[in-house]
Amino acid sequence: MKVLVRLLNFGLFLKVLFLTFIIWAYFFAPNTILNDTWASKDGGQKRSYGSENATAKGQGDEIEDLASLTINDRVKAVLLARLRRLHKRELELDQRERDLKLLKKEIEERISQLKALEERLRGPLAKAKKESEGRFMHLVGVYSSMEPQRAALLLEKMDEDTVVRLFSAMKSKKVAKILSFMEEDKAARISARLSRPDISSP
Repeated sequence: MKVLVRLLNFGLFLKVLFLTFIIWAYFFAPNTILNDTWASKDGGQKRSYGSENATAKGQGDEIEDLASLTINDRVKAVLLARLRRLHKRELELDQRERDLKLLKKEIEERISQLKALEERLRGPLAKAKKESEGRFMHLVGVYSSMEPQRAALLLEKMDEDTVVRLFSAMKSKKVAKILSFMEEDKAARISARLSRPDISSP
């Protein structure tokens, strides 16, 4: 009988203990668990936000660095392109200057050659001119010494330019006598040309 009472008392004690645990778990344990959970969540979020902020900041720095590097690269590319163009232009100007110097040298050499040729030809030309003048004056002397009638007969067969040149170098009295024996129309034309002031002997 005593044993049964003890068992009943022990069973009652267990029930009371179990109910107490249930009540404690219901009212107190959830808050503790929730607080721990929220604390862990808040900490995780804070850590997450912190890491995200750090990551965002790092990415921002990287973007800024990338942008600055891109700008620098662009500036460098522009400057290099300009330098290349300037260098190319400088080379072209140098080449043009060299070409002009060569052309100038060739022109100077050609001028020197022409001057040398002129000097070489000056003597022969002067000699030829002198000989031509000598032959012309010889003809003047020949026709001046002829009888006017015979001279007129020979001069009528020549072209008028040659006759005018010969008459311009002869004495006027001799010319008048020869013209009197020449054909009238030709004599008139020659006389008109002899009266012009631009008659010159070779």
